[in-house]
Amino acid sequence: MKLLILAEKFSAYQKFFQVLGGRMGTIENDTYELVHSHGHLLQLLDPQYQVTEDKVKRYA
Repeated sequence: MKLLILAEKFSAYQKFFQVLGGRMGTIENDTYELVHSHGHLLQLLDPQYQVTEDKVKRYA
């Protein structure tokens, strides 16, 4: 199996790079490639939009 390891920040990429020993390699007979994004991948909704209606007042 080929694995893609995606780090959201370059600093996280650098840590993975050090631990894994490079941008590409093998882990338990699976090959991997390490990459990083340029900016945020996801943006979370405000907390009141992440809960059920009965909890909105509590988190608003």
